[in-house]
Amino acid sequence: MSSFSVLICTYNRHQLLDKALTAVIEEAEEKPDQVVVVNGGDERADEVVRSYIGVPGVQVKLVKTVNKNLAASRNVGLPHCTGDIIAMTDDDALVCPDWVTQMKRAHAEHPEAGTVGGPVLGANYSAFL
Repeated sequence: MSSFSVLICTYNRHQLLDKALTAVIEEAEEKPDQVVVVNGGDERADEVVRSYIGVPGVQVKLVKTVNKNLAASRNVGLPHCTGDIIAMTDDDALVCPDWVTQMKRAHAEHPEAGTVGGPVLGANYSAFL
C-alpha cells in the first residue's frame, strides 16, 4: 500500500487549522502516514501543530516560512513530504472521514494520473469560530 502525506499551509488562522487537523488526524477512518504543516504566520498556529505531534501512527511536522502566497508555501512544504502520494488540503477545509482511503483508491485505479481531485463542499465556518 502507498504511503500518504498531507500538506496543509496556513497563515494566521489557528482556529481553522485546528479543525482541519482534527478532521485529517482524529476523525479519519484511515490516518495519513504524515502531515506537514507550513506556517507563514503567527505562533498560535505553531502551538496548534505542536499539540498533534506525537499522535500515534501519524508523523506531524511543522515547517516555518515567511508568508508570500499559497503557491510559495506549498513549494516550501513539498520537499518535506515523504509519502508516495502527497495530498494537499487547506487550513479552512474539513476533509471527509474516508478522504485518505478515497484518495489512495483513486491513485490505485489511475496510476497514470499525476494528480487527482474531488468535490469540495462548502461549509459555514462562522459556526467554528
